Amino acid sequence: MKPNFTLSTKIFSSSTFIAFLLYVIIPFSAVGQTPCDNSANQVDLRSSYTKGTCGSANDVILLGATFVAENACNSCPSGSPTTARLKIQVHNNTSSERYLGVFATLKNGAGETICQIIKCDGPLKKSSEEVKVWTDGTTYQEIDYGVYTFTCGNPLMLTNILAVFNTPGGGCPVVYSSSKWCYSTPDILITPPLNVVLNATCDSGNKTNINSIVTGGSGNFTYSWNDNINLTTQGLSNVTPGVYTLTVTDNGKRDANNEFCKVTGSITVNPIATLVLTSGTVNQTVCAGTAITSTIYTWGGGATNVSVTSLPAGLISTIDAPNKTVTISGTPTANGTYSVSTTGQITPCPAISLGGTITVNPLPTLTVVNP
Repeated sequence: MKPNFTLSTKIFSSSTFIAFLLYVIIPFSAVGQTPCDNSANQVDLRSSYTKGTCGSANDVILLGATFVAENACNSCPSGSPTTARLKIQVHNNTSSERYLGVFATLKNGAGETICQIIKCDGPLKKSSEEVKVWTDGTTYQEIDYGVYTFTCGNPLMLTNILAVFNTPGGGCPVVYSSSKWCYSTPDILITPPLNVVLNATCDSGNKTNINSIVTGGSGNFTYSWNDNINLTTQGLSNVTPGVYTLTVTDNGKRDANNEFCKVTGSITVNPIATLVLTSGTVNQTVCAGTAITSTIYTWGGGATNVSVTSLPAGLISTIDAPNKTVTISGTPTANGTYSVSTTGQITPCPAISLGGTITVNPLPTLTVVNP
């Protein structure tokens, strides 16, 4: 995995305008026209253009976007509220100043609308005045899009994006332009400041595996697990219950003390559920009016109880919680198949289920026929 913190695709005149925005913003709920950190007098111009088309001008190129957190590493602890400045990197492709209007819908990973971006900035510097250099040699400048609070580690995407760029005489707010605009940008999934998220999964053998997702940073990472785990892999396989902590070192960026930047993530792995047959047989055939041999199941591990369903008529289940057993007993009056499943186990590992089949044969009959 090679996560990008700044987007390296040139965008703006035709496709992918704004790899910029935001990551996840908590204070807002998914309500249609909630404002973001917008320009006071700027009108949303999206209704004036046809989505999926662009004008003829290629004046401004967006190179990427970053969140600048309040620390030298530009990092954040996963799952925590983080405040950072959103900055976009753009290249003015002309020898004169430009004003830039950005109009977009900010959505979370579930597709819910967070807010609407309606913002004008400028004047942009002329191309000859740009001093920073992008990875491909293109000069660029940064535009500050304000301070946002977001949940570190959760995705956010920008959709329905329109960009309008006016000449110096136009100023802010930007107005309709017949040529200097683009409304043909695919949805953009934004990456946050450097962070790591740990997830646990269960394979087909019901064994627990841990994987890590690192986003942000330089991409030049090394990994170190708990002191008692001598591994430097990005994930772990077939782990036992316990607490696991991963430290990710970004070897491409240093903190205020000139040490390589680091972030950590932790996860608790709970025991998987267990369920075994400890007495009796699962498939029994009895004559009508005869009790079955009691069948006992024992649960353990991450399970806290069991659920018994579809017992044939005449049978009962008795749970002995202190000993973690359930007993199936009684005299069945009908055929049927029942199921015993663990409950209380913690995701991601699933419940364990076992079952049994009861067959009731009718009693033999004797008919006396008179000669």
